[in-house]
Amino acid sequence: MKNRQIHFIAMCRRVSELMKKYTDLLQKFPVFSSLQNSFDSNFCEMQRLGELQATVIKGYRIQKANMKLKLAQNTMYMSSCAGAYALIARDFVLLHKIHRAETHLLKLSDVNFMSSCEIVYHSVLQYREVLEAYGVNEVSLSQLKTAMDDYKIVMDAPKEAIIARKQITWELAECIIVQRDILYKLDSLVVITLSEKPAILAEYWDNRKVLYRSRALALRCRVTDGDTGKGLEAAVITFSLNDLIVLKKRTYKAGGVYLKSLNEGTYTVTVARLGYITQTLTVNNNAKELTRVEVAMVKGTP
Repeated sequence: MKNRQIHFIAMCRRVSELMKKYTDLLQKFPVFSSLQNSFDSNFCEMQRLGELQATVIKGYRIQKANMKLKLAQNTMYMSSCAGAYALIARDFVLLHKIHRAETHLLKLSDVNFMSSCEIVYHSVLQYREVLEAYGVNEVSLSQLKTAMDDYKIVMDAPKEAIIARKQITWELAECIIVQRDILYKLDSLVVITLSEKPAILAEYWDNRKVLYRSRALALRCRVTDGDTGKGLEAAVITFSLNDLIVLKKRTYKAGGVYLKSLNEGTYTVTVARLGYITQTLTVNNNAKELTRVEVAMVKGTP
């Protein structure tokens, strides 16, 4: 799952728990029960798809690796039986054809691995009568043939897994769209129901917030012209903590500043640009979410 999807699902979990906590209060409107059931059902489906998305390719690869090992072991058994006969009979042509080392066999690509196993199988078939005395029989031949057939089927399993994961990813995205629609409806009901209980309403909005923290950024700031809304280049942004200047940044062409790292704390942020009134604001930065700062500058003497 993408980072945003993980945090969205985490938010849904918190909201679900909160609704259960205040079910008695929220049952004021009959439609709430239906929305809550839809929300919880869709939430469970998102979790299922997320877990499935993470394991689908891994599961295929484990299955393929196990089947490759089984086929290699069956091939090595036939190789050793035929090899014993070839040494005694001094049939060095056969010995050269069927001699295999398991470690080398397992390192081969799918096509070369299958080709190597088939050479052993068909070579043993040609000598099946004389090889009966060396442990080759219908059962062992059948086991090798079955292992080859099974591995041929699973050879393309990772490709199928990629297709399956794409389908799961699409289904998860659709579930999130549906969940957002349900959440917007729940928001309206919650605001109406809890309008006289500001503490609980604040708790709802606190849990309703997606705590997204970009792996690449700690803070994103944009400075604009208050009249036109266009980004202001070359505005100087100063970050101070406990009256000490921590850093200064100059905005880019579109008025943006991006910080990859910034320690937690409450900063005094000063924004200055020639031809505009200097602005000072307080910004709280924490490790749980990406901090966003929007500053609209007003023309005048700094």
